[in-house]
Amino acid sequence: MVAAFESQPSRVYLLALHGGEGEDGTIQRMLEARRIAFTGPGADASARAFDKEVASRWSARRGCGSRTRAPLERSEDHAHEMREMLAIYGRIVAKPVAGGAAWACTICSLPTRSTPRAQDGGVRRTVPGRGVHLGDGVDRGRSGRSRRRAGPAAQRGAPGGGRAFDYEGKYLGRGTREITPAEVPPQISAAAQAMALAAHRALGCEGYSRTDVIAQARGAVFLELNTLPGLTRASFLPQQLAAEGTPMLAFLEGQLTIARARRDRRS
Repeated sequence: MVAAFESQPSRVYLLALHGGEGEDGTIQRMLEARRIAFTGPGADASARAFDKEVASRWSARRGCGSRTRAPLERSEDHAHEMREMLAIYGRIVAKPVAGGAAWACTICSLPTRSTPRAQDGGVRRTVPGRGVHLGDGVDRGRSGRSRRRAGPAAQRGAPGGGRAFDYEGKYLGRGTREITPAEVPPQISAAAQAMALAAHRALGCEGYSRTDVIAQARGAVFLELNTLPGLTRASFLPQQLAAEGTPMLAFLEGQLTIARARRDRRS
């Protein structure tokens, strides 16, 4: 793959990789070292966003409020930490620190004996509200200056029957429905969009990203940021582009322009 990149250095690579080395900054750093243009955030931003613990701390220091959380390290007995948080909040969420797709995500409530030990992760208190997903795009205007904007909010309807929002609910549509634009009051949507832009800037992203927040009456709470969100018809970002009337081709052309400009700036 490296040879293919280096044989045509003028090309722009449109990245559609998810998870692992495709999203944690590894591929991005390899391309940057070879002065090869690619879409999506750069290596440093990708690495920061991929680790939820790092992303939470980094964004919080720059004004993006996040949920109360505690890291859990591999092969430790986490019962004490979990009991402390459960005693305070009553209900918590445990998930891998560098995973996605709701994989290995567990919702715990009192009484519980379960403690996640399989991999490094963290626990967070649950926050009442609506899960809202924002597409944070960066457009380039005719003047050549970049203009950041957050697309219309989108959301997944809460699973019914007391079911947790797990992998099957997220990807197989079992018990959930997607709504674009989100059915939230205008002030909540505006707060969520502001949070998406703030997180995008705080983590140093360029191009586009998707920020997940919980929308509440008093504002938005930052959850995490995805640097390479899906671009299929079933993905949120294309739904948001369609809702605001932006053709996918125009969006992609803008991303290619941004990728070239970043390569030229680093050369």
